[in-house]
Amino acid sequence: MDEKKSTAASTEGMTDNKSAAPIEKMTENISERDVMTDAETLDDISGMIELGSDNAHFSRRGDFLALELDTATAERIARRRAANAMPGAEDSFSAEELRRYDRVSLRRAFPFDVPDSYISVFDADGIEIGMVAELSELEPDQSALLRAELDVVYYMPHVRRIGGIANKRGMQLWRLDTGEIEISVRDATSSLIKTSGGGVIILDQSGNRYEIKDIAALDSASRRRLDQCI
Repeated sequence: MDEKKSTAASTEGMTDNKSAAPIEKMTENISERDVMTDAETLDDISGMIELGSDNAHFSRRGDFLALELDTATAERIARRRAANAMPGAEDSFSAEELRRYDRVSLRRAFPFDVPDSYISVFDADGIEIGMVAELSELEPDQSALLRAELDVVYYMPHVRRIGGIANKRGMQLWRLDTGEIEISVRDATSSLIKTSGGGVIILDQSGNRYEIKDIAALDSASRRRLDQCI
C-alpha cells in the first residue's frame, strides 16, 4: 500500500513538472514591453483622461471656451479614439489635430452635490475629451474661467418665496418669487431634487432649473407649500 502511494506521489510530481515547463517557457517569451503595451492599450480604451494644469490650458476664444493639450495627452486621445473606432471609419486620429479645440463644452457629473468636481470636457461634436477632477487643483485663472463658464451653463434663478401651487389639467403651476414668475411642473416626484446642502432644485416642464438654496430660509407659507410636494 505504501509502495503504491509512493509511486503515485512520484508520478504526480513528474506530471506537475512536465506541465510547469511549458508555462515557464511561455512566461519567458512574454516581455515586459508586451505587458506594458497591453496595459497602455486597455487604459487608452477605457481609462478616463484627467485634465489639469500640467497637460491642458483653457482660454476664451470669442464667445467660446477653447482648449489646448500637451502632445502626450493628445497622443493618448488619438490612440483611444483609434482603438474605439468602428471598422472602416474615416475619422482622423492625428495627435496634432487633437491638441487644439476652438470650442469645448463642460458638463458636471454631479451638478448638485459636488459642482466643482468631476467636470467632463467635450469637443464641438459632443465627444468627451477628458475630465477635470477638481477645479481647485487648477491654476487660479483657469479655475475662474471654468467656473464662469459653468455658471452660464448651469444658471439657476434663486427662489426666495413660493407664492402658490395649483393643479391644472394634470400639471402643477408653481408661482415663484425670483422676480415673480409662474412655471409649469409635470409632477413633484420627478421635478424636485433635494441637494446635500438642505436645498431643492425645481425642474419645469421645459427642463429649466430653479434653485432654493436653503429650505429653512424660506418663509413659513413657502415651506408649508413645499412640504406638501416633497
